[in-house]
Amino acid sequence: MLRVSPLTSSSLIWHWIRNWGSEDGELIARTDEITELGFPVLVGASRKSFTTEVVDLPPSDRVASSIAAHLIAAANGANIVRVHDVVETVAALRTAESIWGFR
Repeated sequence: MLRVSPLTSSSLIWHWIRNWGSEDGELIARTDEITELGFPVLVGASRKSFTTEVVDLPPSDRVASSIAAHLIAAANGANIVRVHDVVETVAALRTAESIWGFR
């Protein structure tokens, strides 16, 4: 039985990437529209195969693609990113935040 719960102030929208191809890229590009719902948004695009449409790499070599996806999601308002490559992603996000601060 499917149970649907209403969104509450403690709800979190999980922007779950499911290897659907170009639709995943579109979801990341449109994260700002999801954040307009007013709930925290988590994006988990780490090492996902949708990036192979652009660069055909095995999962262990998708660090740069994953970071690019997470930077775009963060720039569009994602509150949380779920990653495999923590050190690299934190460094990239901190650098991006510093640069975005100059706008």
